[in-house]
Amino acid sequence: MPGASTRGGLDGSDSEAHSEVARRKANSDLLFLAGLLVGGPLMTFGGRFRLGLFLVLAGAISSVLRRYSGTSLAGSVAIGAAVAALIAAVLGHAP
Repeated sequence: MPGASTRGGLDGSDSEAHSEVARRKANSDLLFLAGLLVGGPLMTFGGRFRLGLFLVLAGAISSVLRRYSGTSLAGSVAIGAAVAALIAAVLGHAP
């Protein structure tokens, strides 16, 4: 039937796609939150500015990669950690 909506089809493909997107968003939010919760206090109170900066950056970069690209969770974390290590090495002097 022309113009008919395929939403809620019998094959369940819409619900599978929606659950994959929801899972990807949840993973990315957890990566960001973990980096912020662990790295933030290290930067502020722990006296480990470079390590805290690395953890915050790794969580944020991994979160963006996981949410907006097709990389796996492990790939997102590995790429995020590598980029964060480079940035933390360059910018990681204590203020």
